[in-house]
Amino acid sequence: MPSNKSSVVSKVLVMLAMTSSFLRLRSKNLTLNAKKCEFNKSCIEFFGYIFSRNGFSPDPKKVSAINNTSPPTTVHEVRSFLGMTNYCYRFIPNYSTITEPLRTLTKSDQPWTWTPQYQHAFDQLKHLLTSDTVLSYFNPHKEATILVDASPVGLGAILCQDNHVVAYASRSLTPVEQRYSQTEREALGVLFACEHFHLYIYGAKFNIITDHKPLERIFTNPTARSNARLERWALKFQPYHFTTSYSPGKTNPADYLSRHHLATTHPSTASDQAEEYIAFLADHTTPKAMTVSEVKQFTRADPTLQAVIEALRNNS
Repeated sequence: MPSNKSSVVSKVLVMLAMTSSFLRLRSKNLTLNAKKCEFNKSCIEFFGYIFSRNGFSPDPKKVSAINNTSPPTTVHEVRSFLGMTNYCYRFIPNYSTITEPLRTLTKSDQPWTWTPQYQHAFDQLKHLLTSDTVLSYFNPHKEATILVDASPVGLGAILCQDNHVVAYASRSLTPVEQRYSQTEREALGVLFACEHFHLYIYGAKFNIITDHKPLERIFTNPTARSNARLERWALKFQPYHFTTSYSPGKTNPADYLSRHHLATTHPSTASDQAEEYIAFLADHTTPKAMTVSEVKQFTRADPTLQAVIEALRNNS
């Protein structure tokens, strides 16, 4: 096709797309500010991000400030640098791992010494944040998959569609949550993922992939829930429509996130207090199984059982 005809076809397609967009806006009673509109562009900059047909990535103007910055010389500058890089943390799945040495340096009991370890973390962070990392857009017409994992110290989750990452999420566990059983931590990881990605998955069917096989039975068979905590969480799962699949930990990308979580814990103090209370009840009111030595001890001290034993010995 001659170039001039190709150009005409392209312009027609653009006009059709714009017309469709305008009709959609009109149907929703929405208006546009002409001075702020840009048309027929392959990508746009908005609020610190670059949006294109492939997805969205950090604005080069935003990350160039990171790339060109010099190493911090005080704790205050370290905190400032981490605050700046935190704006783009969603583009790096192991962000908390890379920043861990720098976060350690901000602790009040940590003496200030800029060692090669901190310089390496600083340089690695700058390099990764200025690389071409792109997250895919979420398509509400496609089924989503959430990979979930829980470690003794944190939770990790990855929202995917067609094997493309849409978003990452992770958080650390509170001291109370760290005392949960592994099954409870894994179930909490699923709850965290559902609530974190609520806007994406609410009202739609999706699949949860976990490396903890007992969760399959717990979520498919209500009678398999063995304690009050899981029963209480089951109520929070009711608004969500999902299936559960098992995948070994070595093939679950969320495994790394859960062990290298973001340094954020549960935000609700009231919830923490509730969990403390439940943990106390679980520890002090749940009947404990007797040991063999205890059975022998109390049997010897029980007159009724001793009478039964004596009768059996005498065949009477």
